[in-house]
Amino acid sequence: MKKNRLYYSASLAGLATILYYTLAIFLRAIISAILHINLPGAGLSNPAGVSEVLIATLNAVCKIINLAIPIYVVLKFSPSHGLPFSLKKINRKYYLYFLPLVLFAATITSAFSGVLKSSLEKIGATSPEAMNLPDSHFAILITFISICVIPAIGEEILFRGAIQGILRSGGQWFSIITSSLLFTLLHSDLSQFPSIFLLSVFLGYAAAYTGSIRISIAMHFANNSLSFLLLLCREYMDATSVLGFSVLLFTVYISCGITALAYIYKNKYNLKLHRHYHKKGSVPSIVIVSKVPVFVGAVLLLLTLTITGYF
Repeated sequence: MKKNRLYYSASLAGLATILYYTLAIFLRAIISAILHINLPGAGLSNPAGVSEVLIATLNAVCKIINLAIPIYVVLKFSPSHGLPFSLKKINRKYYLYFLPLVLFAATITSAFSGVLKSSLEKIGATSPEAMNLPDSHFAILITFISICVIPAIGEEILFRGAIQGILRSGGQWFSIITSSLLFTLLHSDLSQFPSIFLLSVFLGYAAAYTGSIRISIAMHFANNSLSFLLLLCREYMDATSVLGFSVLLFTVYISCGITALAYIYKNKYNLKLHRHYHKKGSVPSIVIVSKVPVFVGAVLLLLTLTITGYF
């Protein structure tokens, strides 16, 4: 029964991932087609003939639809018939050390991603183009909602609340690693893979430890807001000011992270998750999932598309 449940859950997780990816392409194609009708040659890559506010709004609406449909599918057909991880309130002390730690981790991993990106470019890889913010202040606000708010809520409900939740029959750490793999591959940025994966594991751990995705939503929002803030700085500051501000943020986040670690050590918090032990003779979770065609297909498809897109 347990084997069948995990097999079914992995199939559902793979299906939701493919649905999420294909919906994103489909929705972007629809918007581009509408823009082209309005003005031949226009599209999302060249949104001429319409206001920045409208483009930002369309992007936000697409992200909501893009997330809402896979979430509905997983929750509709979930073995538990609902959201496995709840949105229940948690003790405020968790925010005191989880939030500084995720910003600490994001700072370290982003530096590593920068080095990896440079290394990939030296061997002929083409990195995704950096996003350009609109000029309109209202459009920037909508873009902030689209980049920071919607993904923080929607992606956490989908990947931590739903996918990680239904995979828990394979074990806590197994569900964290597996859902993080899918989450990372969907970002389609090879240079960011290590940092996104590690941060996703951290988010999954926080959700599993507290039993609520409220903490992972807050952490996700904080991380995305940090990236958005740096994007704003690059748009409106000169290179010297951006460097100085980046160093300041780096110092603050590292200091906060070290303080949080000292706080945890001083109060001797037990941060271990319940481990999953297989009964003697039982089939390991990784073996079961490796035999799920939809899940394996989703992983291979996304990995192939990412690599071919880079080279």
